Amino acid sequence: DRDGIIDEYKTICDSYGFSGNYHEYSFGPIYKHPHFYATLSTPRRTRKPSHLDRGSAIQIDTNGNFKILARGFRTPNGIGFGIDSLIYINDNQGEWLPASKMLILKEGAFYGYRGVDFMGTIDYETEPAVILMPHYEAGNSPSQMLIMQDGPYKGQMIHGDVTHGGIKRVYLEKIDSVYQGCIFNFTQGLEGGVN
Repeated sequence: DRDGIIDEYKTICDSYGFSGNYHEYSFGPIYKHPHFYATLSTPRRTRKPSHLDRGSAIQIDTNGNFKILARGFRTPNGIGFGIDSLIYINDNQGEWLPASKMLILKEGAFYGYRGVDFMGTIDYETEPAVILMPHYEAGNSPSQMLIMQDGPYKGQMIHGDVTHGGIKRVYLEKIDSVYQGCIFNFTQGLEGGVN
């Protein structure tokens, strides 16, 4: 009722696996009619097997049912709409991932992180990244992206970084139907991470 106080909390979906590990975040959701989209990160500092739906991008219907669209993510903190209204995901570096990377969500794809189901993914080919973010130089923990609507960088994307700090700008171009590009430090000197 626009009084600044939340009137209703609503669960969209909570039927995916969760072990209680501090690193099993869910990111998103974002909405594109008629579905929500989210990503599920993997556990840390544990040798216990994780739920096999961890490290995935999921599609959720309005009844709260979900299906896995793609696998092989470590900490896919950034999920958002970008160029051509495609869903872009920023995955954070760590085991199996020497650098953070920006990806375009493709149903059925595998994105390289094998920590959830090593033997089950041993023969999977890894979908290439749109951009790689050199560790410490251009990013450590990239977060959700937005498309710039105005100004000299209209049509390019920006995203925050939780560890490296600041806001990054991403320039992409399509060559032979494949997006590729580069990343720039857009702002720096911010005391806290930008999520």
